[in-house]
Parts: sequence; C-alpha cells; structure tokens
Amino acid sequence: LMTFEDTLINMYEEPEAMDEFFTAYTDWKLKVVEQLIDNLHPDIIHSHDDWGSKTSMFFSPDVFRKLLKPHYEKLYSYIKKRGVMVQHHCDCYATDVAKDMVDIGVDMWQGVLPQNDIPRIKRETGGRLLLMGGLDQGLIDQADVTEEAVRAEVRRAIDEYAPGGSFLPCIGSLECLNAWVNPIVIDECNRYGAEWLAKNS
Repeated sequence: LMTFEDTLINMYEEPEAMDEFFTAYTDWKLKVVEQLIDNLHPDIIHSHDDWGSKTSMFFSPDVFRKLLKPHYEKLYSYIKKRGVMVQHHCDCYATDVAKDMVDIGVDMWQGVLPQNDIPRIKRETGGRLLLMGGLDQGLIDQADVTEEAVRAEVRRAIDEYAPGGSFLPCIGSLECLNAWVNPIVIDECNRYGAEWLAKNS
C-alpha cells in the first residue's frame, strides 16, 4: 500500500493519519481471521511482521506502543477470545518490546534472533512467552558451512537458552536458503535436545 520507507517516515511525520490507516488495516484483518477461524478451526494463527533489523528496531519502543500496540492488541485479543493461540514471527531485534508481546496476547515469538538478549527476555516475560529461534542463521545458512558447524550452533543455542524453559530452538525464517542445512538442524535439535533434557530433568 506504500513503500517501506514511506511507512516508517509517515509513522513519525503523520502519526494521526497512520493510526487511521492501522485502524482500517486491523479491521480488515479481523474479518480475515474471523473467516479463517470459522472455516478452518486452527489451533494456532501465525502472524508475520518484522519490526526491525538484526541490531535495532525500525522505530522506538514508544512509537511501537503508541501506534502499533493497540491495533495488535485488538487483533490478537479477538484471536485468543476464539480459543486460538497466537504465534508472532519477528526475526529481528525486538528485546525492548518483548513484554509488550505478552501484553498483546502473543503466545509464541517465532524467529527470535540470538542478537536479542534472550536471557533478559526470559526473565522479563516470566515464562509467559515461548521463544522460538536462537540459532544464528547468518552463521549456518551458508553454502560452504560444515555439518559440524551447524550441529555446534544448535548445541550452543540449547545450552545457552534452554535452562528455565520457554525456549524452542529453530531457524528464524523457518527454513534455510541452503535447503540441505534444514534436516541437519532438525536432527540435532531432536538428538541433542533429548540428550539435554535427559541430563537436566
């Protein structure tokens, strides 16, 4: 509906107009999810919206809270009211709004990058947000990466983020561009994950 750059600029220069736009967009999304739930009866709805780059958000947490949070809350509270869980994909830095994700009804943050402060997020959300990700895809999604390097990254993520629960290791974008890496990640998540659980249960 407008370029990425124009959207971000308008959030700062035309906040009232953008609030009207987000209201209309949310009302449209509500009609869509109503039809999805009525006809498909899903257990989970995967909602996709990146809010930043690897190292920072595209806008301040205050702008997020003022312009975006109320609309997400309206959409996700409807989904939750219908008995459906919310999985929000956001493979970027978003540490500073993790508690807001809980506020708006996100059950699972899918795509949490290791550039986020995952231990801090776990402390601040108190187990109310399942963090799915933790793997450095930039490191392992390479044509010349070795199998051992992929497996080592999976083990690092489990060792670092699994203590205390509320963490599920996975690739941030769901699958690697180098498709042969995917089954290695899954195999090591299952193999080492079971081993880790056996030792730490």
